[in-house]
Amino acid sequence: MDRTAAVVLLAHGGTIFDGLFFDDYWHRVTLRNASWTWSELTETATFDLPGPLANLWWQEHPLQWRYARTIAMALMKLEQQLCGGDPRGVHAFALLWHWLAALGVYAIGTWALQRRPLAFVAAALFALHPHAVFTLGWTAARNALISGVFFFAAFHLYGLASLVGRRLQDSYCTKRVLLTWLVWLLALFSRETAISFPMLLPVLDFLVGGWAAVRQRLVVYGFFGLTAAAYLYWRLFVFPIAPPPEIYFTTPTGLGYFAWAAGKLLHMLFSHIVYTPMFLGLGTGAPTGGAWLEYAVMAAAVAILVGGYLRLARGQRPRWVRLWWMTAAFLPVIPVFVMPHLVYLAAPAFALAVASALAVLGRRRQTAVTAAVLGIALWSTVIYRYCWRGIVRSEQLVYADILSSTPAAELAAAGPQRPKLFFMNLPIAGIYSTVAMRDAWNRPDAAGYVLAFAPHALVMPYECTVTQLNAREFELEIEAGGAYFSGLSGRMFIDGMRGGKALRTGDVMTGPEFDVTIVDCDETGVRRLKYTFQHPLDSSGYYFYVTTPDRPAARLRFSDSGAALDPPAPRSDEFTAWLRERDIYFRILDFVRRFVKSDLYLTSD
Repeated sequence: MDRTAAVVLLAHGGTIFDGLFFDDYWHRVTLRNASWTWSELTETATFDLPGPLANLWWQEHPLQWRYARTIAMALMKLEQQLCGGDPRGVHAFALLWHWLAALGVYAIGTWALQRRPLAFVAAALFALHPHAVFTLGWTAARNALISGVFFFAAFHLYGLASLVGRRLQDSYCTKRVLLTWLVWLLALFSRETAISFPMLLPVLDFLVGGWAAVRQRLVVYGFFGLTAAAYLYWRLFVFPIAPPPEIYFTTPTGLGYFAWAAGKLLHMLFSHIVYTPMFLGLGTGAPTGGAWLEYAVMAAAVAILVGGYLRLARGQRPRWVRLWWMTAAFLPVIPVFVMPHLVYLAAPAFALAVASALAVLGRRRQTAVTAAVLGIALWSTVIYRYCWRGIVRSEQLVYADILSSTPAAELAAAGPQRPKLFFMNLPIAGIYSTVAMRDAWNRPDAAGYVLAFAPHALVMPYECTVTQLNAREFELEIEAGGAYFSGLSGRMFIDGMRGGKALRTGDVMTGPEFDVTIVDCDETGVRRLKYTFQHPLDSSGYYFYVTTPDRPAARLRFSDSGAALDPPAPRSDEFTAWLRERDIYFRILDFVRRFVKSDLYLTSD
């Protein structure tokens, strides 16, 4: 077996059993129903709120995420067809893509470092990168894997076309440059972040071949630059998009944006090379106030590590290419919500930098340091595996609990009447509940309504009270200490979906299925809500579910005697295993919080 494949399987083999997560459910449906035309494949990467995902009663402004990732979506559709939609088969393809990417890093390392053992170290370090856990386990991030494979192949092709080892060729290989361009386009139409590729070329040529190489390739840079400019014009001004919420995409405005962008870049570089969680956190705000100390710590750590690398790799002119590659890979995503798969394009540069620094060490020290570097990466990957499985299970338990109380046979017995699902205290991770249930029940007509999201993205940490007022009305109240529409998620709901228009006590929102009255609300959030339905609460076709600290999604039934939760169903071995994996994640999270006083690297809702 190829050694690189063995490393991939060792680090990420458990991905096979991760199942689906978040918008994986949406992709599975859209890819199944789409044809092979360019337009329909493009639309499979479009998400709308409100719409087929969920109905949100407080939303006044529609939101749309629309991406031009047609090549990646076509390959994902092919994967779905080859494995019959089985998540285990889909994840097996993730392992295959990651292995191909690692082979690309090995090929680049063999060309750049001129030593196969060091090239393997770079490939192994890339394959082990902890942030790859999320990229492989989340099918919706497949575009990052696919784009990465094409991106690394394009970089290698360009190197072979222009350079042999570290010496400049007398003649330039036009065919290979054109092939490089075509492969780069495949990367670009798999994920937009590949736009950074042309920024690497002149830096690579200058550091390896000097100004003579740069002057010789001005036409090539112009060709790639014009292509990038044409793509950006098409993507930003022709390809129809709707403005996403600010919490997802921060639009450049004013001089303060540059300080914010610098802090965000620093946060991503630090998380990338120190293996800290790469989620929404301190790095989304400007470096002001109490955050200055954290930014100073990150800056010092990055400076020490980069300085050590430059000292060890002195005499290697291409050493600056790796630093520029890491930086350039993050530049296109600075305005975007921070997620671990944003690291994927930058990861080879870090792996190659470490391998090149090892080259100057004596054999004994090199062996010891290599073992330590790979050991740290593997240990971090194991921790991230546990965290990822806990995140995934938090959502999957919601769907398993719904199915335990509402099997498909019950909906079939109810006849053709359209099922309407109402969710209370739903973790944001479960926003695709309606999509998942449509698939599980084979009821594409099911409609979903979120009555209230939980304050935490993965669980409901507070108790709540449901009080039935009459046949068509009930109130939902959260216990003291908790609040709906609070924290970062509350900002997204208010700023992104209501244009910053706050909810106030006494506000009434009317809708086709029910009306909502804000009964108790202050600046920290909403504590009590009243729902008035057009039909009796116990109407056939109404299905209510409540997430509590003890239940992922308990069935709530209304009757003349009031509201009552279904008793928990007997837990299967699989359900118990899922629950254990979720709880392990939260134990790890609590352990980290003992040592990290702020929410620097943790999603805080």
